[in-house]
Amino acid sequence: MVASGPTATPSGASHAQTFRERARQEADRYGPDPWIFVRELLQNSRDAGASSVAFSVEDDDGEEVVRCRDNGEGMSFHHARKYLFALYASSKETSSNQAGKFGVGFWSILRFDPTQITIRCCTASGERWGLQLQGTLEQATQVHGLDAPGTEITLRRRGGDGRLEHRVFDAVWQSARYLHRRDNPRQLMTRLRRLFQRAGLDQMEINILRGILTAVQKSAGAAETAKNTPKAGSTAGEQE
Repeated sequence: MVASGPTATPSGASHAQTFRERARQEADRYGPDPWIFVRELLQNSRDAGASSVAFSVEDDDGEEVVRCRDNGEGMSFHHARKYLFALYASSKETSSNQAGKFGVGFWSILRFDPTQITIRCCTASGERWGLQLQGTLEQATQVHGLDAPGTEITLRRRGGDGRLEHRVFDAVWQSARYLHRRDNPRQLMTRLRRLFQRAGLDQMEINILRGILTAVQKSAGAAETAKNTPKAGSTAGEQE
C-alpha cells in the first residue's frame, strides 16, 4: 500500500509557519546542544523495536546530509498524520517501555536547521510511503517509501565546515551508550561496535573506542550485579 497525496503537513503557509515556530520553541527546550536530535531519533528507533540503527553523513554539492535508518516497525501514513505532524500528541504516552512521551521529540531535528526533510517508511504490513518537506514545512512532495520495514529520516542543509561526521559520531556515541533495545537490552554493545566499524575509523581510534566500550560494559555489568545482590542481613521481605 502506498499513501496517496502529500497532505500530512499543516495546511497553508501561515499555519505551517506557526507550526514550525512552535516546534522550534519546543526543540529549544531540550537544551543548548544542537545535536540533541540524534538522541531523539535513536530513541524513536528504539521505541519502534529496531534492532539496528545506522547514521550516515555526506557532503552533497556543498550541502550537509545526515541520514538515520532503522529496521523497526515503521509507521503508517495515518500514524504520521495523527502524531508526527502534531505537537503534544504522542502514541507513546501510555507505554512504560518507551522513552518519548510528549510528541515533540522528533521536531528537535529543526535544531539542525534543515532546508529539506525527507521521511520514508515501510510498516510490517507492507504499507510504504514517503514525504519530502521543505525546511519551512510549507510544501511537501510525495516520494517512494522503503522496500523493507523501518523508517529513514534524511536531513539536508547548506554549508558546513567539514566536521559533520565527527559531530554526528560524537552525538551517537554520547546517546547510544545509554540506550538499550526495547526487547533485549544486552544487545547494546554489539550494535555500538557494528556502528563504530562502519564509521571508517583508523586502527588507533578503533582501539581507543574498544577500550571505552569495554569499560562501559564492565561498569554496566557491575551495576547490574550490585542491584541484584541482596544486602547483608536483609530479610526476605526487604529483598522484595
